[in-house]
Amino acid sequence: MTASASRAVSALLVLLLCLVPALPVLANDNQARPGARLAIHGSNTIGEELAPALLAGLAASAGLDYQALETRAVGEQHGRIAALAIQLHTHGSGTGFQALLTGRADLAMSSRPVSASELALAEQAGLGRLDSPAQEFIIALDGVAVIVHPDNPLASTDLATLRDVFSGRIGNWRDLGGAPAPIRVLARDDNSGTYDTFASLVLQQARLAAGTERFESTQALAQAVADDRHAIGFVGQGGIGRARALSIRDGSSRSLPPQPMLVALEDYLLSRRLYLYLPAGAAPMAQVLADFAISDTGQAIVEDTGFVAQTMTPLAVASPHPAPAEYQRLTAGAQRLPLNFRFDAGASVFDNKAMRDLDRLLRFMRSEGGNGRNLRLFGFSDSSEVMPFMSVSLAHERVEYVATMLARHGVHIQHGRGLGAQLPVASDASAWGRQRNRRVEVWITDPASTDTRDAAP
Repeated sequence: MTASASRAVSALLVLLLCLVPALPVLANDNQARPGARLAIHGSNTIGEELAPALLAGLAASAGLDYQALETRAVGEQHGRIAALAIQLHTHGSGTGFQALLTGRADLAMSSRPVSASELALAEQAGLGRLDSPAQEFIIALDGVAVIVHPDNPLASTDLATLRDVFSGRIGNWRDLGGAPAPIRVLARDDNSGTYDTFASLVLQQARLAAGTERFESTQALAQAVADDRHAIGFVGQGGIGRARALSIRDGSSRSLPPQPMLVALEDYLLSRRLYLYLPAGAAPMAQVLADFAISDTGQAIVEDTGFVAQTMTPLAVASPHPAPAEYQRLTAGAQRLPLNFRFDAGASVFDNKAMRDLDRLLRFMRSEGGNGRNLRLFGFSDSSEVMPFMSVSLAHERVEYVATMLARHGVHIQHGRGLGAQLPVASDASAWGRQRNRRVEVWITDPASTDTRDAAP
């Protein structure tokens, strides 16, 4: 679809300039092109509730008529915003990239990041770099929740045990402290980004147990678990329904549930990001929808549909125990901001989420909620990055990097401290766990707290 698609679409774009200031002004054209459409393909996790809610919210924000989506086939819905036909196909994240590559989709929904092979194919097809900031939009955070029946006595477990259950090495609830009964294993289908995330973080090299029941629908899987005392499965956090989620730990890390706060911090072990991907030269309405999804209005819709929004609402949380005495002292009475800046091994480089989080943090510090308050940054490394006596130095370098980025925009921190490999949120035995541990936390205090002895440059 081009800028001349329809008068209704042009009107929508103009009205949305107030919501998306960076969107360029597009030319009006009073002639509607027959067959104008916006095709959105991919993730069932996004497509079942969040995408329809964003489309409805987009139309309402622009004051345009919205014809609610109607199901034409399993996982396929159609509707309209004014004269623009909307096509929403939700057959899994992998199908979204396939549709983008073949030109059948204007926008891909995914509950996992684009793979290296998909990235290469997109470049070869002239679709640009899908992982660039202009084409990759992280619209929400979610936790893959491992769910059981509400009456199941199991409250928490670790990744190794989950791997044994879902691969069939543990097949009876008595081996997990329950009453003797075969474990009924349920899983999402192979096209699902939720399955890709679970396979990568939990199964790793293992295969699903023979006889595992597979589901295309999040809601259907959660319902099946809620109806069966002997079932176990996994869904996105927003799809838990009447089932109950387990707390998860990795090695000696703390056991954490998929609570919104822990997902927002990406400390919950199975937390993940939900994405929209645009091709280079995207259709104007695809760009509008992506920008709307990350706007304040769009993020409110994200929260309303059960996912975790990327907002700067301070969290009243205590520092974890055991923790260094200085860390406990400096976080006492402070509030945690719902973001962590995470880093590659030995590097101080922000990813797309971190760059947008920096913008969100800067806006918050200039707003009524943050203006005049003090920031405190605490940096961490993983235990294998460097020799132990250097890990504190490396963690402090990360604090300095974040502090420098903030200072460029006139925001200075009150305290900065590198704490090395302390307080891990995951095991350092895997690359994924080490990446979780390499982070800078952000805390905020009231203006009355003015001690600056430990301020970073």
